[in-house]
Amino acid sequence: MKTTSTKTTSKVNTEKAQLLKKIINKNNNIQTACMSLCESH
Repeated sequence: MKTTSTKTTSKVNTEKAQLLKKIINKNNNIQTACMSLCESH
């Protein structure tokens, strides 16, 4: 029981981490886009 529960939690944690990374990447892309827009104007 213990091994399976830890496996599932670690899997969920990795999925959460990947989701967070995606969100952070999105925010970074938005920031760079805004910066390039401001610089071009």
